[in-house]
Amino acid sequence: MAANAVAIRIAVFYAAIFTVIGLRMPFWPVWLAGRGLDPGEIGIVLAVGSWMQVAAAPWVASRVDRRGERRKVLAILAAAAALGYALFDLADGFLAVLVVAGLVAAVFTPILPLGDNIAMLAVSRYGIDYGRARLWGSISFTIAATGGGLAIAGQSERVLWLIVAAVAATAGAALLLPDIRTRRQRDRIGALRVLLADRRFVAFLVTAGCLQCSHAMIYGFGTLHWQGAGLSAGFVGFLWAESVVAEILFFVWGRDVLARIGPLGLLAAGGAAGLVRWPLTALGSDPLTLALLQPLHAATFGAAHLGAMTYIAQTVLPERSATAQSLHSAIAGGIAFGIAMPVAGVLYGQFGGAGFAAMTLFSAAGLVGTWWLWRTPGPGGP
Repeated sequence: MAANAVAIRIAVFYAAIFTVIGLRMPFWPVWLAGRGLDPGEIGIVLAVGSWMQVAAAPWVASRVDRRGERRKVLAILAAAAALGYALFDLADGFLAVLVVAGLVAAVFTPILPLGDNIAMLAVSRYGIDYGRARLWGSISFTIAATGGGLAIAGQSERVLWLIVAAVAATAGAALLLPDIRTRRQRDRIGALRVLLADRRFVAFLVTAGCLQCSHAMIYGFGTLHWQGAGLSAGFVGFLWAESVVAEILFFVWGRDVLARIGPLGLLAAGGAAGLVRWPLTALGSDPLTLALLQPLHAATFGAAHLGAMTYIAQTVLPERSATAQSLHSAIAGGIAFGIAMPVAGVLYGQFGGAGFAAMTLFSAAGLVGTWWLWRTPGPGGP
């Protein structure tokens, strides 16, 4: 299969899965509220995804690495997730919704890290540009999050079936992915145990987690703070769009930056940008200042993400790579945010926008971790 065809198929997969995320993130709580769940119950249902991201995704990935087959498993998971979401239509009451949410999360949370794994294996095998394939995920997320509101038009029950359709499309896109396989593992130790016994890899997970959870305050309370400071909803929307556009532009040229400074250089760039972005964001809500700061998302998220994906690809054996991707997803997207979000809530409650400054500590910790990885002998270091 030609490299261009592989890149297009991976881009289609990212467009499909991020359409799901772009619909689910802003609109799924609306559907849950329409089913009569109160805010506390909605919070519990949403938390199931984070719990399963930590529990289910690495377990599934370790089995995938043991068998060496990825595409078939990914398509089955996506098809099961589409059926699972359809079951929500039959769920009546909090407990029923919670049970279905747990079942759906168990099959949905492994999908993105397994897709990332196939993409990074394709980078090694076919020489594709990961950033230019991944940017279609950012584009589709933006379209889904903005266009979804128009499609729903106040009819919250439509949310569920839009998500079902998008997850089904993800299953179809998974079938189009290249069938990249790795050799079967015949040892009894297992990829999970090997990776978690590697102090460099554990240090990398902590480093990447710190860099990503430095966004906890802005993800959780950015809109609330800016609107409370008197900024219009339109301008707040512009700020979010600006950050996504910056992320997309980085992914367009990220391969050239990666070639110059390597994955650890990208991680360091993400941390250094955070040392600028978060304390200045804490100073106030001046529109011009915020408009100048939001493009730093290209570094705090984009560079850190590309650096993490590439670090895994360059330092982990292919037959353990799915487990490594899922552990990264579980730590950076699950445990780290599970810790950082409550902290951000307390800080915002006590200090308001000044709490953004505390996110600088996460960026600084990520920089220290990157320095340690650079100084410690092993893959990716001296």
